[in-house]
This record gives sequence, structure tokens and C-alpha cells, in this order.
Amino acid sequence: GGECSSPANHGGEESAGGSSASAGTKQKRYSTLAEAVAAADRSEIRRLMSERDATLKRKREEEAAEAAEHAAKRVKKARDIVPLSNEYWARLSETHFQGKPVPDLLMELHRLVHASPAIRSFLEAIELELLDGSEQYTADTLREECREGFYPDDKEEQFVAANLPPLLCLPFAVDGAGGFVAFWVRGAEDKLGDCPVVIWDSEGCIGLMARNLHSYLALLPALNASKCALHSSIR
Repeated sequence: GGECSSPANHGGEESAGGSSASAGTKQKRYSTLAEAVAAADRSEIRRLMSERDATLKRKREEEAAEAAEHAAKRVKKARDIVPLSNEYWARLSETHFQGKPVPDLLMELHRLVHASPAIRSFLEAIELELLDGSEQYTADTLREECREGFYPDDKEEQFVAANLPPLLCLPFAVDGAGGFVAFWVRGAEDKLGDCPVVIWDSEGCIGLMARNLHSYLALLPALNASKCALHSSIR
């Protein structure tokens, strides 16, 4: 009788071993989500997806914290710079104009804005704000976006525009609609004050405004009158 019990015991041991192997399979941890999906292991898929989401969330939080730190440093640096000082013009040149000198006429406009409430009120009325180098609107961020197109109305200019090299636009002001007023630089030796002035709107379209900064500033009173007439007609 004792001899007959031996096979049963072996079977029991084999069954236990099989259960142990099965348990070991269920406890396997996959290194990638693809492996877990291929094995159809739902618990591992949930674990790996949870780890992935946690990693992405942590990365987003770190990036947001880093961006906030850079913004705070930029604001602090901007506050430390005395308006209209040599450092002020150097920052303006470096941030927006790729190191090109700030045009004398633009420097004079900055001085007027700081000195005259009437000039500030006028620019507010036409929704124009001069860039001072502390904003994120740099030449590098706009340069590639300004390549999207140039849309003059004149047929002859349309032909010229169709054969233009990629546009390099260096912004010096922002308007109330989210567009930018910029110098259109066509050659490395161009002086900014002599460059055509273009408007780069929030839709990504670019239009020619004036042949140079002096001509553009001469247009501003007419622009203000047009805005006033438009507001009056709406009322």
C-alpha cells in the first residue's frame, strides 16, 4: 500500500511546481509597455502606463518650473536695467535686432514715450507698444515664422515677392491684435532705420507698411484718424 502512494505524491509535487511556475509568470515585470501588450498582461500594462504618465507629468512640471525661473530672471534683469541707458539699448539690440545698432529715430521715439504722457496716450490709442528687449518676441522666434509669405496688392510687387529670398524680420513693436511691426532686413549691411517696415499679423501674413522707419512714423497720425473714424461708425 505504501508503494502505491508514491506516484500520487510525485503528482502532487508536480502540481505544486506547476502552480509555483504559474505564479512566477504572473509576477513577471516587463521593462517596456510593448512587451506587456504583446504578453496581454493587463496588470503590467496598467502599471507601465501609470509609470509613463507619472514620468510625463514630472517632466512637464520640471519644464514649467524651469520656464518660470527663466521668466523671473528675465523680469528681474529687465527691472535692474535703467531705461534709456547704454545697457538698455544694448539689450534691445541683442534681443530684437541680432546685434544691429538701434536706429537713432527709434531711440528718440523711446525717449519721447518715457518723457511724454501725450505720446504714450497716442500709442495706446493706436494700440502700438514698443518692445524694450524684456519680452519673448525675439528675432529668432519670429525669423522662421516670417518666411510664410508676403502679400502686397500690386501685381508687380507680387511678382517680386514670389522671387524673394526667405524674409528676415526684426520686430520693434507689437500691436493690439497680436501682430508685430518689424524691420524687413534684405542685406547683412542694411541699416535698420533705412529698412522697409512690415506688419506681421497674428494670422501669419506679412504686408509692407512703409519704405523706412521715418515713413512709417509719418503714417501713425493717419492710422489714428482711421481708428477713430472706425470707432465712431461702429457706435
